[in-house]
Amino acid sequence: MILQLERNMKWSSCILIVICAFINFGYAHDADKAFFVIEQKDNVVVVKAEFPWSIRTAVLRAFPELENSKEQHEFDTAFFSYIKDNFKISNASKALSLVSVREGVSKGHSHQNNYVLTFEGKYFDTVTNTIMCNLKKPQSNYHKLQFEGQHLEYMTTNKVTRFIINSRQESHLKSYKYYYLSILVVCAALFYFKKRKIINF
Repeated sequence: MILQLERNMKWSSCILIVICAFINFGYAHDADKAFFVIEQKDNVVVVKAEFPWSIRTAVLRAFPELENSKEQHEFDTAFFSYIKDNFKISNASKALSLVSVREGVSKGHSHQNNYVLTFEGKYFDTVTNTIMCNLKKPQSNYHKLQFEGQHLEYMTTNKVTRFIINSRQESHLKSYKYYYLSILVVCAALFYFKKRKIINF
C-alpha cells in the first residue's frame, strides 16, 4: 500500500513538472505579444497596457546606455521616453500629449508587466503602436477600444504599425454620402431620358 502511494506521488510530481514546463513554454511564446485597452474618460484617454517580460529588452535596446545603470529612476525615465516615442494617439494628425506612465495592478503571471498610460485629450482617430517592434522578431500588439459607445478591436505589427478608427459616425456619414450620390445619379438619368424622349418626339 505504501509502495503504491509512493508511486502515485512520483507520477503526480512528474505530471506537475510537465504542466509547469508547458506553462513556461507558453509564456515564452507570448514574449512577442502585448495587449492594450483604450478608453475615453472625461478629458483624458487611458490605456491599460499588458507587456511581456521582453519589454525590458526592447527598452534596453533603444537606450543601450542603461545596460550598466543601477538606478531605477534612469530606467523609469527611459521607459517613459520609449512609450512616448512608440505609442502615439492622434486626432486629425495632432498627437495627444502623454501625461503619465504608472505601474498597474498585475492580474496575471510573473512574466507580465502592467502599466497605465494617460494621454491629455478626449478625441482621437488614429493610433500608432511600434512598441517592441525594435526587437528582432515579429511583434503583435492587440488593442481593444471603448470608443463613442462602441467596442472595437485592432492589431498592429512590425509591418502595419497604425490603425485609423472607423467610428459609427463616420460610417453613417459615408452612408449618407452614397445615399445622396445615388439620388443625384437617378435624377440625372431621369432628366437625360426625359429630355431625349422629348427630342425624339
